[in-house]
Amino acid sequence: MKTIVQPSEPATIYGIVIPTDWDDRGNILKLAIVTYDEGKIFVVPNDRGTALMTCLRKAVQVKGIMRQGNGFQEIEIHTFAVDPGQSDKF
Repeated sequence: MKTIVQPSEPATIYGIVIPTDWDDRGNILKLAIVTYDEGKIFVVPNDRGTALMTCLRKAVQVKGIMRQGNGFQEIEIHTFAVDPGQSDKF
């Protein structure tokens, strides 16, 4: 089945970075951001997305391009920052 991705739009999201996929050796392959309203937004695995690995289990602010697919959302990150002031929202 072909995945249909809707047109992109700029977005700023807040949430906690979590791993979502691992290889056979336990290395993290994919990340997502769990938002304050319990949504899950997958991170496009480009250079900036991979750099987000340094923020595992931390509250972050992420800016980028959001896309919608068949039952999923993903963000192509342009910038991100650790956002310690937001951790009390969880």
